Amino acid sequence: MQGRVAAAAQWADFAAPVIDPAPSKVAGSTSFGLQPGNIRNGKLDRSANPGGQLFVLTIWNDATVVAESLDLVEWWLSEATQIAAVKAGGRSALNSVIDNSRAPWNAAYRQSMPCQRDLWHLPEIFAMPTRQQDALDHASTGQISA
Repeated sequence: MQGRVAAAAQWADFAAPVIDPAPSKVAGSTSFGLQPGNIRNGKLDRSANPGGQLFVLTIWNDATVVAESLDLVEWWLSEATQIAAVKAGGRSALNSVIDNSRAPWNAAYRQSMPCQRDLWHLPEIFAMPTRQQDALDHASTGQISA
């Protein structure tokens, strides 16, 4: 947004300010594409973490809590609720909502859906966002080279 980097790979949730001319010096020259990948076993692997936060439903709750939790998930994943969330600036994982939203990053986001890999079950995942944020902070404040 400050016009100091040529490219950045990031979750679609952070895209809106980049294309807003008020805070961004690169709003008119920004575009979106599928994330780069790595060659693994002779094949291109574009695996990506879906990002966001997950719903955690535990089996040790009583039946009422489980039922209410499932009702919340059902409400949250309804098309009407997802459309309202997108209109408020959020992002949806429902194809029908993605396809009908006009966000300029949606075509690339839709292409990335088959590449999404759930990593939340791995114990190491919780240290990764902290390391990423530290690296981004140090690069953007000049403490390290980008």
